Amino acid sequence: MEEYGGEKILCAGVIDVKGRSVDPVATVAERIRTFCDTPRPANSGSPPTAASVRPRARSPGKMASLTAAAAIVRSEL
Repeated sequence: MEEYGGEKILCAGVIDVKGRSVDPVATVAERIRTFCDTPRPANSGSPPTAASVRPRARSPGKMASLTAAAAIVRSEL
């Protein structure tokens, strides 16, 4: 983060947009926790921007996983 972020605002891609399955909530939560432990916690996670190039049937599940994981991590803070 320090090497590439500089003064930029960075967003973590916590969802595997190329994966064929829905990311488990626990996995996404761990990715968010890892990102929160960086020196720049003001940065944020973001919805997968490449979701539009994946089959749409998987997108709701991936977004639901992201939402549930974010709620878990928020409750821990």
